[in-house]
Amino acid sequence: MLAFPPLDGARAGWEPLLAKFAERGAIVAAAGAAKGAAIALPIVDAMHPVTAPVAMIQSFYRFADALAVGRGYDPDAPPLLKKVTETI
Repeated sequence: MLAFPPLDGARAGWEPLLAKFAERGAIVAAAGAAKGAAIALPIVDAMHPVTAPVAMIQSFYRFADALAVGRGYDPDAPPLLKKVTETI
């Protein structure tokens, strides 16, 4: 599981949630300092909490793409997800 917890006070609520996923056997990686069983992924220090989610996700986009391709998935054609919205 790849998690992008917020950098403000709401982050404390994520720690128990990530721990539950780890207890159930998930490999948990969290952007920023991680506690417990989560793997800490490096992020730029001192980001503003409002803009941090965009910066964190952008920095891991290429990783997620490479991981999907490496596992045999096509990121441009995900199973069970239609990436085009049709309007009538």
